[in-house]
Amino acid sequence: MGFMSAEMPSPSHELLVIQGNAVARRQSAAMGIDPRAMRSRVDNGRWRRLQRGVYTAFSGEPSRETVLWATLLRVGSDAVLSHHTAAERHGLIDEPSANLYEGHGVCVELDGTAAHPADEQWRDKRRDNANAVSGIVTLRFGLLDLGDRRCETADAVATLLRRRGWNGSPRACGGGCKVGGFS
Repeated sequence: MGFMSAEMPSPSHELLVIQGNAVARRQSAAMGIDPRAMRSRVDNGRWRRLQRGVYTAFSGEPSRETVLWATLLRVGSDAVLSHHTAAERHGLIDEPSANLYEGHGVCVELDGTAAHPADEQWRDKRRDNANAVSGIVTLRFGLLDLGDRRCETADAVATLLRRRGWNGSPRACGGGCKVGGFS
């Protein structure tokens, strides 16, 4: 997962280390890299395009850290990690957040007035718009969708994931659950 540090100016190398070796095209000028050089590295297989305008400075499979940075870089300067993803990033939970199904372009979010006060809803809208431009679909659910409607919610997520190439099956939550053909 390395890159040739001799090819990169020192500040660029430092930024890449901080950002999990992910870089946005819009950062190229400040890093002293010609955007055409970035494109050439992708075309030559030395770098990899992860999202529109976001690349990895290597050609292999990206780590979770790199994927999270790529997502933040794609959305822009107002992007933040929140909820489970932030807890994961800060070592508060061990398992990765399941709200972004990376390989399938689906983001699943839980909304609530405590987490999304009216004066901050613009952040979700901006992120959703950036996701849509990138081909990522956001499914948004409320707290009640995880209660009495949890099976319908799981079915909606599974249906969209299947349409986008997922081959898995959701797990039934218990007796009588109709998710994935279970009953």
